[in-house]
Amino acid sequence: MLFLSAACLLSAPIFGQQQENRFAEITDPQLLSINKLPPHASFTSYIDETSALNKDKANGSFYLPLNGTWKFHYTEKFKERPMNFMEPDFNTADWKEIKVPGNWELQGFGDPIYVNVGYEFVSPGFDKYLQEPNPPMVPEAWNPTGTYRRDFALPTNWKGKRIFLSADAVKRCCLLLSER
Repeated sequence: MLFLSAACLLSAPIFGQQQENRFAEITDPQLLSINKLPPHASFTSYIDETSALNKDKANGSFYLPLNGTWKFHYTEKFKERPMNFMEPDFNTADWKEIKVPGNWELQGFGDPIYVNVGYEFVSPGFDKYLQEPNPPMVPEAWNPTGTYRRDFALPTNWKGKRIFLSADAVKRCCLLLSER
């Protein structure tokens, strides 16, 4: 059986390969994505017509929901995030747990931010930069960052198939998958 570890690091728009280059990536307004497929409509492929008509994703498609409890690490400073959390032997024993899908601010991490109009890095009480942001510059002093991790196994009948990971309704994310 193929085992994968999925980890998701949420912060500003970050996509890339090397952890040490993350801050440079999130402050580059020209960088929109790395290793990302072009956008397209959502759809589900079913194994037969009956499954499609019944919308039976669980039994009639190659679909594996990753909703549930994930390990979670929160920090208010991007530089304090775990750097090697994607390593197979990384110890998450002292991490909290979080429900996915969910909003970390509503699960006890950080402060809820409601953005209707304005810029979400505005934070009265912090330094002048956070009260008067300068997009696309991303603050280093206060940049709440959540790191998620979950181990899961792919079904054996998926061997040899092309697999797509869909992170629906995720605001900003870098997804790392490692086989073990």
